[in-house]
Amino acid sequence: PGDDTTVACMRIINAKPVHLMTGPAQDPSMDEDTRNFFLDDYILTECDRMTRIVSDLLTLSRLDNQRTRWNIESFDMVASVRRLCAVMKKDFEEHSHTVTIESEPDIPAITGDRQRLEQVVINILTNANKYTPDGGKIDIHIGKTEKFLHIIIADNGVGIPREDMAHLFERFYRVEKSRTSDAGGTGLGLAIAKELTEAHGGRISMQSTLGEGTSVTIELPFVCRLKNPEPKGGGTA
Repeated sequence: PGDDTTVACMRIINAKPVHLMTGPAQDPSMDEDTRNFFLDDYILTECDRMTRIVSDLLTLSRLDNQRTRWNIESFDMVASVRRLCAVMKKDFEEHSHTVTIESEPDIPAITGDRQRLEQVVINILTNANKYTPDGGKIDIHIGKTEKFLHIIIADNGVGIPREDMAHLFERFYRVEKSRTSDAGGTGLGLAIAKELTEAHGGRISMQSTLGEGTSVTIELPFVCRLKNPEPKGGGTA
């Protein structure tokens, strides 16, 4: 009750597919080639985007209601970042980006939910990949202080206007709505990254200059404040 995120999720599920399926695809004047293109490309692309939106909304809803099931473990975040870059190699290559990873020595393992912290890194890397013109640079630096590991992801992309900086981590906020839509964004990635990071006791910040690029810093405590749920039953009397 009172969960605005869930309400928004249901409105999207109910409204968007109806609009897609009763729109141009059913126009009797549309020639067959155009209809096939619309069905095979546009609708599939939009349905995929809607699936991502619903997934993101459900993630935020669980965070809002403290119903996220965390899987806390000790793991090597440096190795995770390197693996994620390897997974995204094809995406980077499609844009002819140069990606570098620099890590300080002897960075210890951290505790946290590996899958969700990797989601934070993926969200930032995906933005860097999308909003850096072809042939750009994405530099990743991993370092540490006494209690925190930090990941800095910097690109030489399009940058962000100063007036938008204060709103970047708001849900559904888009710097350029048409550009974000064209790139398949949901407007939720940064909000999710922020909330997942803060749930672990960390913080995320961004610096950007329009026309020069963006730098995102993710700071994570080596020992997060989250705990695995207590097992049900099996307690002693």
